[in-house]
Amino acid sequence: GQGGEVRFTAALPDGVADTGVRFVFENAPYPDVNPNFSTDVVTVSGTAEMEYSVAIPNQAAAQTYSSFLMYIVEQDQPVTIKNIRVATPQ
Repeated sequence: GQGGEVRFTAALPDGVADTGVRFVFENAPYPDVNPNFSTDVVTVSGTAEMEYSVAIPNQAAAQTYSSFLMYIVEQDQPVTIKNIRVATPQ
């Protein structure tokens, strides 16, 4: 359980307001989701592709997470997200 971060590239179409994104790690796919945890919300802003990252909080060393989900906080907002990577400390 050393934590780490989720990194991704994102951009918004012209005229779209800032959009929040968060990631959820679950024990296994539904219905066996517990334990689970969420990252903080990352705000995607602007039409230029930018690199974003959000911390993964420390977790119990013996626990594994095999389900990884992404949520867009503001529903029905268009956002381009690519190159999602889960990075752990080296």
